[in-house]
Amino acid sequence: MIERIAAVKAEVQPHVERDLGYEIQTPEMFTMIFFQPSTRNLFSEIAVHFKDGSCSLSQEKLTEMASLHDVAEALAWIGDAALKIGVLREIWTPRTADAGKLSERRKTYESNANMARLADRWGLYEYRIQFDPPIQKKKKEIEHIKGTLVEGVFGTVFLQAGLEGVAGAARFLRP
Repeated sequence: MIERIAAVKAEVQPHVERDLGYEIQTPEMFTMIFFQPSTRNLFSEIAVHFKDGSCSLSQEKLTEMASLHDVAEALAWIGDAALKIGVLREIWTPRTADAGKLSERRKTYESNANMARLADRWGLYEYRIQFDPPIQKKKKEIEHIKGTLVEGVFGTVFLQAGLEGVAGAARFLRP
C-alpha cells in the first residue's frame, strides 16, 4: 500500500498538476481518491481480529484506515456536484434554440464513458489502492470506477480552487 501511495504521488499527481496548471495543495487528500472499497473491508477485518491489541496499529488508527474509502466517496460526491455547475461554461451557448440541449450536453460531459477517457489520460485506474482479487470486470463497471476517480479529482480541485478551478478543468472533459 505504501508503494501505491508513493506511485500516486510520484507519477499520477504530477501529470494531473501539469494539466491543471497548478500544484495540488493537499497531496494526502488527492491520494485518498484512490482508496477502493476493499480497503475498508481489510482494515475493518483487521480491527475485528486484533482487538486484543496484538496489532501494531491502534483500534482508532484501524478505524481511520477503514474510512479512507469513505473520504474517496465524499470527494467523488463533491466533484460530481461541482461538475454540474463547472461544465456550464463549456456547454452554454447564448443561442435561444440551444437552451433545450443543455442537459444533453451536460450528460455527455459527465458520462462515465467520457470521464473514463480522462481517467485513462491521467492513469487513474491503474493506481487504485485496493485489496480485491484480480478478476475481470465488465467495461461498464470499469468505466464507472474510472468516472468515480475523475469525480474525486474534481472534488479535490473544487476544495482547492472552487468552481472557477472546476470550470477551468472541465475542458479536459470535452467529448
